[in-house]
Parts: sequence; structure tokens; C-alpha cells
Amino acid sequence: MLSFDELLDETWKLRKITNRISRIDSENFTISIIQFMMLHEMIYFEDSFITRDFCSKYDISKTFVSMQTTDLLKKDLISSVTSNKDHRIHFLKPTLLGEKTYQSMIPFVESEIKSIKHDIEKLII
Repeated sequence: MLSFDELLDETWKLRKITNRISRIDSENFTISIIQFMMLHEMIYFEDSFITRDFCSKYDISKTFVSMQTTDLLKKDLISSVTSNKDHRIHFLKPTLLGEKTYQSMIPFVESEIKSIKHDIEKLII
């Protein structure tokens, strides 16, 4: 059994590992993993991106996703279209720049996730 000091040390190692994937850097943009996941959902699922469903799926607060959405809009990686039926509803879609940015980041994200998984497995064993 690990001592309290060892547990703290292991916790710090895990935190360092997870920090590596919290931001993703491309040539032109730095985005969060949540923003990358939002782009992924918008690009690869045919249904309209619904913030409420995304929040439920990943257990993330609406406020946090709203902040991420605002940042993606400012970077012109997504666009927002208001529903004709209900002006409170906004449909989010990736822009051409958003799709290109997402595609260019896939190899890096995949490599980082595999590396992180390997590092976590080393900690567990």
C-alpha cells in the first residue's frame, strides 16, 4: 500500500500527464481538448450539434461549454445559425477553417493520447 506522500506524488504525475492534452497547438491556433472534441462532434455526427447533449455526454457544465463555444466563434473555427422556429436555439457548425484546423490536429492528438495512455499504464503497473 502506498504512503500518503507516495499518493501525492502519483497524483502530481497524473496531473502532469493530463495537462499535456488540455491544450492542443497547431501552426495557427491553440485550442482546448474540449474545443477539439466539439469540432469532432460537429464534423463526424450528422445530427445538429446540440450543446445540451454534448454537456450530458461528457459531464461538462453548460457554462464551460458556452465559454469554449465563444472562443471557437472568435477564432472563426465555428459558425452559429439561429433557428427559424425558435430564436433561442443556435445551430453550431464548423467553418472551412475549423474543418482544416481539426484535420491538421488529428495526428498530434492521436499521438498525444497514445503517449498519455502509455504513461498512465506505467503509473498503474
